[in-house]
Amino acid sequence: MPASFTPEMQANSIKVPYFEDARADLTPGYATTKSAERLQTDIAQLIIRLGGSGPTFLQGSFGSGREKRYGYEVTFTFGGRPAVMQVAALPIRRETYQKKIQALRHALYTIVEQLKTQIAARIMSPGYEPLVQFLLVPGTGKTVGELVLISNDVPNLNPSLPARVGDVVEGVIVED
Repeated sequence: MPASFTPEMQANSIKVPYFEDARADLTPGYATTKSAERLQTDIAQLIIRLGGSGPTFLQGSFGSGREKRYGYEVTFTFGGRPAVMQVAALPIRRETYQKKIQALRHALYTIVEQLKTQIAARIMSPGYEPLVQFLLVPGTGKTVGELVLISNDVPNLNPSLPARVGDVVEGVIVED
């Protein structure tokens, strides 16, 4: 499973605010009153609507010390292949149980809104498959989206497919 990924190049880096500094214009939904269970149900339904199946939620954290952020890994399958979506809650300056719970709910709320937008994008862009970016590439522990970011190339998800342009293939040419 992907863990802590930081791309080397970030074009328009966005400063992540602390939970205590959240504002509706930069972090909508930070004050959501929906329960984590309800938000997880909403996410599961949206993933299924986008063609995924079997979503499960694992709560944990990213980073450590002052950089620690709570969050979730949402695993599911898409096209019969494993996929994972990660979301990190806003960091908490002075942690309390209530702030942690609210930050986690906000993280889930963000996934709900992201998936709702992806359904609209899929409707408006025929052939668009928003869950593809979350597919795990065999043997790498990374998602398609992560590998595209770090390699500027679309990874081969099926090694049994024929070689692509640029691949080196050895063989013998037989002429009739």
